Amino acid sequence: MKNPILKADQHISGDANGIRFEDRFPGWLRLVLLPWTPLCLPLIALYWQNARATDWANPPIMGILVSTAVFVILPLGFSALLLGVALLGRSTELSLDARAGEAVLVRKSLLQKRVMHFPLAQVEIVKIELQAYHPANETALVVLRMPNGAKVGMTCFFRDEDAQFWAAKIDRIIKAAQSSNVARTGQASA
Repeated sequence: MKNPILKADQHISGDANGIRFEDRFPGWLRLVLLPWTPLCLPLIALYWQNARATDWANPPIMGILVSTAVFVILPLGFSALLLGVALLGRSTELSLDARAGEAVLVRKSLLQKRVMHFPLAQVEIVKIELQAYHPANETALVVLRMPNGAKVGMTCFFRDEDAQFWAAKIDRIIKAAQSSNVARTGQASA
């Protein structure tokens, strides 16, 4: 039974064999941010022209400090921030495979892709915040923690009932993996 729920750039779906969660970094945001990264270049050129026209025998110290901050440091910092978000903004994919007893977490950006495999029995639900109990939240939140401490937050739910449904389904898959892991361990020791 597939039951996809869409909200923003997050998507969760599942069937009897497992659950798949995706949190995509919006491609449109990269396209909007990248053209703004060279924003600092005209301001630095303006600063350079003013620096060449400055009387360095008697420099206005306060004017130099203010213009350096306004025309160089702030634009460079802002451009670096935009470039960092555009290049390092990452997408997350999480697959909880009940048949293989494995959780696969993929985190990727334009510059890097990291794939991590974990035993499904060691994944845990660490937080469920329903909107009814936390009215400041826009939506319900379900947070999973991987054995290495990495956390995956899911906010793709329209209603609290959706969050409860998926949290219960994830919990069932994890508990089934834990019980099959215990059964395998019991058979190995016998």
